[in-house]
Amino acid sequence: MGAVLAPAVARADPMPAERVRYDGHRVVRAWPADAAELAEVLAVADDVWTERVGPGPVDVRLSPQSLAALDATGIDYDVRISDVQLAVDAEHDRLAVPEGTAQAPGAWFSDFKDGPEIDQFMDALAAEFPDRVTVENVGSSLDGRLIRGVRISGAPAEGKAALILTGTLHAREWLSPMTVTCIADTLAREYGSDPQITDALDALEIFVVPVVNPDGYAYTWSGDRYWRKNTRGGHGVDLNRNFSFQWGGGGSSGDVSAEDYRGNGPLSEPESQALNAYFQTKPNAVAHIDFHSFSELILYPWGYQYGAAPDEADLSELAQDMSSAIQATHGAYYDPIQGSDLYPADGVIDDWAYAEFGMMSFTIELRGSDFVVPASQILPSCEENLEATLVLAAHAMQFSDPTPSADGGVGEDEGSGDGGPGADGGGTLGGDESGDGGDGGGGDSSGDAGFSDDADETGALGEDGQALPAAYGRGAQPETCACRGGTSAPPLPALLCLFALVSRRRR
Repeated sequence: MGAVLAPAVARADPMPAERVRYDGHRVVRAWPADAAELAEVLAVADDVWTERVGPGPVDVRLSPQSLAALDATGIDYDVRISDVQLAVDAEHDRLAVPEGTAQAPGAWFSDFKDGPEIDQFMDALAAEFPDRVTVENVGSSLDGRLIRGVRISGAPAEGKAALILTGTLHAREWLSPMTVTCIADTLAREYGSDPQITDALDALEIFVVPVVNPDGYAYTWSGDRYWRKNTRGGHGVDLNRNFSFQWGGGGSSGDVSAEDYRGNGPLSEPESQALNAYFQTKPNAVAHIDFHSFSELILYPWGYQYGAAPDEADLSELAQDMSSAIQATHGAYYDPIQGSDLYPADGVIDDWAYAEFGMMSFTIELRGSDFVVPASQILPSCEENLEATLVLAAHAMQFSDPTPSADGGVGEDEGSGDGGPGADGGGTLGGDESGDGGDGGGGDSSGDAGFSDDADETGALGEDGQALPAAYGRGAQPETCACRGGTSAPPLPALLCLFALVSRRRR
């Protein structure tokens, strides 16, 4: 069964038709000695690639003219990529396989796939494993593409908690959708043979949305390989600055040309609206990971401020355990840190999922030193991040009390509503049973939140004086990925599994 895509909507502001080129552009690692020199580097950079923006090393992409401007500052730098376009051309030529060319068995994850191919893969996975995989439509993008995902679960039961995995909020991060799709494939394929996966799927529902930004992702294939945002107005909106919790502060930009342009309001974009409505239909979801690339990091709330989240100790411990599981797989070290310790960012998905939906939410920055990475990185990325996912799944299982469905079918989610756009949403579910979706402007809109430690609109403060989250206390067949390596994730300590029972009531 092929992917079903809504027809593209004709707009007055289409993206440029010609492919954007980066001939002569270099990526350099500059070494600003202080904040003043950092400002000089950022002023001449065409794009900032490093995630750790602060005094010290920072990776930036520079045109020949921008490189000359950097030279004029006298700030030291090393060349990391001598010609960005060469890497883009090599990737493009490698992927330009003539239509109808036979693919070797088991080769689906041997290279990157575009949006329609990922949709077809999810359809095929559901057709191969109809007892455990169901395709779900999350919503529609600005250009009318469907945002799609899969529900994966084992033995039919009611009372299951849920874990949500999302990817590709940022279009150019191609390792994200491949890693997320590969994790979904491995979970479905190894249910019944891998004890850890079997236990997780018998106790949980796992929802996987590989491409939240299908328009931007399509444009990276057809127009600009380094495009980050959606396609709004030809300038785009950074979807990971558009969520409704603490939208509009100092950790995003109001300049439409900026890479972190937040949009003209919280949840202003169809893609973030769709995800908001989708999350509303999952009141049993207790944990979430959003996958990005690159930098090998595990980030947890808060991102918008430097103050600690109410669950900071537990979030930190989970991040540490996920990092250990990743490192035990292939030796890669993903640094587990609070998001704002990387750089302050507001309107981001992990803060939003934690604050408005009560989920233990994380952002994982995958391996690599460029958005264009060798295809050989897909399987290792999948293998190590599957282990991180299973660590978080072990936490989520503590909220499950699955009982077999009386009719032998999969139990209905309690409190799930229609999830359709236009309903009143974006705020706290609060454990009620409405679960309606959210409109584009729903939710917590704090305006100029900055990095304040004060309470949000609810006025609620924790014992340490920190603002509590708004929802705090809520409870053709695809070839095998063969992603699961021989090294299992280290078991979680018993105390880690019990902390949620004493710190947060079940929703």
